[in-house]
Amino acid sequence: VDARTSGGGIKTGRLSGNATLKTSGGSIHVGGATGELIAHTSGGSIDIGDTTGSVEAKTSGGEITLARMGGTVLARTSGGGIRVEDALGSIDASTSGGSISARLSRQPAGDSRLSTSGGSVTLSLASGLNFDLDAHASGGGVRSDLPILVQGTQDDDSLRGRIGAGGPKLVLRSSGGGIRVRGL
Repeated sequence: VDARTSGGGIKTGRLSGNATLKTSGGSIHVGGATGELIAHTSGGSIDIGDTTGSVEAKTSGGEITLARMGGTVLARTSGGGIRVEDALGSIDASTSGGSISARLSRQPAGDSRLSTSGGSVTLSLASGLNFDLDAHASGGGVRSDLPILVQGTQDDDSLRGRIGAGGPKLVLRSSGGGIRVRGL
């Protein structure tokens, strides 16, 4: 599917195969996808159901809500929060105008990064996952409910260390709120 519009939203059911959806003037809603999915909008929110492939979601004017993501996730917004209900692959999410909430239930092969300038970051991890954590919050503290093997010094605004046996990098940044890492 290749759908483009400059004056309205895009709404689909479940898509099979690769899809590119782009609009300048509305929201994008996708019931789900089995292939690679690219969704870009300048003027609305993005809502994507369960997928098995990689997802690229970008908007300048709204929130991003992603259900169960089977592949890697790239999510960017300047005007809202980002919520990833469950990810089975790595996540690269950043926003300038809201909070980020994400859940990782399986060990990703690659590095993950969650960064916000205007809110907090909350990350839930399934047991048995392994990461090298690098978390820093300028506008609030960093808190972990999981055991972290600290490397170097630690303060209220930064936490660096190993989760489990260590593994891919897990970079968490917040300028406008706190960071919390918790178990499922």
